[in-house]
Amino acid sequence: MLLIATLIICFVLLFGIVYQETQGTSSQSALIGWLCLALIILLVSAQDDYWGQQLTSVSAWLLLSFILLFSYEIKRALALVDLRPKWQNKLNPEQKDQQADLRRELAQAALSLSKRKEGALMVIEQRAELGEFISGGIDIDAQVKASLIHAIFCHNGNDFHDGAIVIRDGRIWQAKAFLPMPHSIKLSQKYGTRHLAAVGITDHTDALVIVVSEERGTISIAYAGQLTEYQTQAELEQALLDHII
Repeated sequence: MLLIATLIICFVLLFGIVYQETQGTSSQSALIGWLCLALIILLVSAQDDYWGQQLTSVSAWLLLSFILLFSYEIKRALALVDLRPKWQNKLNPEQKDQQADLRRELAQAALSLSKRKEGALMVIEQRAELGEFISGGIDIDAQVKASLIHAIFCHNGNDFHDGAIVIRDGRIWQAKAFLPMPHSIKLSQKYGTRHLAAVGITDHTDALVIVVSEERGTISIAYAGQLTEYQTQAELEQALLDHII
């Protein structure tokens, strides 16, 4: 009985995690279907003497099937659990100045591109490595400068303005990188491909993404699958300070 109680507690915890992660997605229908099937199996097992004796095994198999079916949602939730302090609490004054420079250059680049209505995607890698989630990127290993970012995304004949730049360890690691699309179906129709890609990568990882809309010239930050618009450089820098780890 102790083992069954433990399995039930594990299931309740996992179900709560998956329920939160599948809200507003097509996976929620699969979750409800699995739950109905599991309840039917447990009810039948409880009525049958033989399967009643095997209830522990049945429960274990149901829990295993749940983990296999919803492994992405469980992985996504666990990836966001980290009790380590933010980098602001760990860096020395020189490193903090470097991070302040990074925030300033990114905010200036976003505002410059916004004024010209040049679309842009700037991805900041954090704890989760992005290599397995992006494709088509070209390694450039360059210092983060607003002028360089502006040159990359402006339609001035270069071939780099499509896709995203990816910043790793305070430097531009890749340009022209393509990001995964989101699982969420709740996004407003006013958002285009860039915003969907930004939400997609933050659905999978703890990355932070700055998005500049080509049509409206708005600036948004995507983090943990959510989009928020900002107007001024000060607001952008503060948002980066709040979310960069």
